[in-house]
Amino acid sequence: MKRELALLMLYEKPVLSREQVAELMGVKRETMSNMLSAESVPIPMFKVGPRWCAHISDVAQYIDAQRELATKKWKANRI
Repeated sequence: MKRELALLMLYEKPVLSREQVAELMGVKRETMSNMLSAESVPIPMFKVGPRWCAHISDVAQYIDAQRELATKKWKANRI
């Protein structure tokens, strides 16, 4: 919930564009386009008119899941 609120404060809207999602994922716009074509984006994306978008709560969940995975791997390597 904290991450969702932080994203909402940063972007000031509940829906992010394809470009904004790509930036948060650390991929180029072209890569995001390819991922959309291949239906391999790990975040639910939908169209509003001609533009691809994602809901901020889905993006926040993805970021939290990636952090949890990284934390588990980090802890496993420390033991």
